[in-house]
Amino acid sequence: MLLRLAHTWQELSRPVRTVWAFFPLLAGQLLTGWARQFRAASAAWREGAATFLCLAIGACMALVGHTYHMPGTMTHVLLVWIVLGLPLVSLVQASLPAALAGIGLTCWVASAQQPWGQAALCWPLAAVPVPYLWVALRHNPFGQRSVLLSWVLSLCLSIAVGLTLEHRLPGRWIGVDTGLCAVCSLLDAYADDTAAACWQRPWHAVGVGGLAGVS
Repeated sequence: MLLRLAHTWQELSRPVRTVWAFFPLLAGQLLTGWARQFRAASAAWREGAATFLCLAIGACMALVGHTYHMPGTMTHVLLVWIVLGLPLVSLVQASLPAALAGIGLTCWVASAQQPWGQAALCWPLAAVPVPYLWVALRHNPFGQRSVLLSWVLSLCLSIAVGLTLEHRLPGRWIGVDTGLCAVCSLLDAYADDTAAACWQRPWHAVGVGGLAGVS
């Protein structure tokens, strides 16, 4: 059915294409609402439904923009997509949308530097998933949810800081990134569990690796 729809997509009228564009978004909202109401204790249902809805938002934006030839750059599309998807982190208590938002914000920082001259807006947006990550770390710092978010946040944070400062303050990112790597190492020391595997200690890996790289 999907292949047939893709084959005849250009032959459909604009209203029909618009309805099809919003169909995944509506399905994702219904699925997420059902999972939150009746499967709140199931992490698999929450993560799957919220991730599907997050991807459906981007698909809907792309299809509507293509259908009506709406103006806009990848910078604007990424920003709107991130803003619309971030509330899922708190509403559904899902980790994958938070990870996707972190990766999307890093890509947005890289694309926004040239046309906008700065990307300071990423920092208020990046603060949205922090309370969720803090609760996950307090509950189980070496669980799958905490480790996934820590890897994404630590890597994306170090990249975004370097991109932001290099454009506005060339050369000074070295000192800031060095301090950031030291903070990452201190966050790992806060957990204080040397029995954990290396892949379960992303803050330690990014901190030590970043300090070595800058040195």
